[in-house]
Amino acid sequence: MSEINWESQEGAEKYDQNCDHQFQKGKTLIEMMGIKKGDSVLDVGCGTGQQAVNVLGIIGSAGQLTGIDPSSYRIELARKKI
Repeated sequence: MSEINWESQEGAEKYDQNCDHQFQKGKTLIEMMGIKKGDSVLDVGCGTGQQAVNVLGIIGSAGQLTGIDPSSYRIELARKKI
């Protein structure tokens, strides 16, 4: 079995398919932080945007979300979700 290059298009897609455990932990963190409608949020290491979609549902159109990630492939997948 070949090793996955996580910085590739294939790696980004595999990450997106297998990141539910991180999503669940992040969801708990967001609840603890008390993020609410209208807040501005910076998502550092946003990955493929799964949590960003969740945050957008909380902050609504009155809020602002900025996501950054070192992988251009993950950012590309995140943009497709929003």
